[in-house]
Amino acid sequence: LEEAARLAPRSLPVWLSRASLEASRAYSLEGSDADASPHYTASVAHCDRIIEIDPGLLEGWLYRAQANSEHATWLHRRGSDPWERFDAAVADLDRALDHYRVASIGENGGAK
Repeated sequence: LEEAARLAPRSLPVWLSRASLEASRAYSLEGSDADASPHYTASVAHCDRIIEIDPGLLEGWLYRAQANSEHATWLHRRGSDPWERFDAAVADLDRALDHYRVASIGENGGAK
């Protein structure tokens, strides 16, 4: 996927795949002593790239919220402070909802 990102740096499917892969890597470390934080951080960074390319794409905000939420849960289970990650997840969900509302108004001409 690194080569795909190099060849197609604005490809949303590539960045979505990279974000999902890193989150899966982090999740696969549950129950082990390994540090999953770098994978969650990488997943969020890939989502940042998605949002940079297309801030109106809901998946970017939703994937980032999920990565932040899972990272917060992982931190909490290890006795670390999860609140920064939880707060980031809530903020991302709020942004996704805002984008959804804007898109819905645009599609429906203001009708609900």
